[in-house]
Amino acid sequence: MSYVQYPMPVVDEVNFVSTVSNLANDYLNNFGILVMMFEQAPQAHEFIHDIEAWQPLDYVTYFTHSPLPGRFAAIEAYGRVDEQVKMIFDQLCAEFNMIAESARFSLSRLEPYDDKMRLSSLCSASSEQMRGILGRIHALVEHGYLPGLVA
Repeated sequence: MSYVQYPMPVVDEVNFVSTVSNLANDYLNNFGILVMMFEQAPQAHEFIHDIEAWQPLDYVTYFTHSPLPGRFAAIEAYGRVDEQVKMIFDQLCAEFNMIAESARFSLSRLEPYDDKMRLSSLCSASSEQMRGILGRIHALVEHGYLPGLVA
């Protein structure tokens, strides 16, 4: 299983959990990294191997393996997330993962060096879809609601 790697361990605990949603937006880095790799893959084919190795991580697993300060607070606060917010958060994360897995599968079926136009098209469309979902997840984390979904 692949985890986000950090340059150095962090010792001091800080709180980076949103007081509105009780979620930490650092979790979104796991998704943002994948989006960035899809955006860069047509020009930097070495990212294709990283995309193939990427694995979705649930919120608690991500912070359990994180050296970030605030990881314990993020896990503890997750238990206080409003049930409706958590349900939407989980649905959006599942939607992101579904798009990501589909894109990763499609990428694995391509010969990227032979078909640069299909690679570029796949990566562009996939990263655009993932970025859209990621924006909605970010809004939920920062504001505790999505207009039209959570009252």
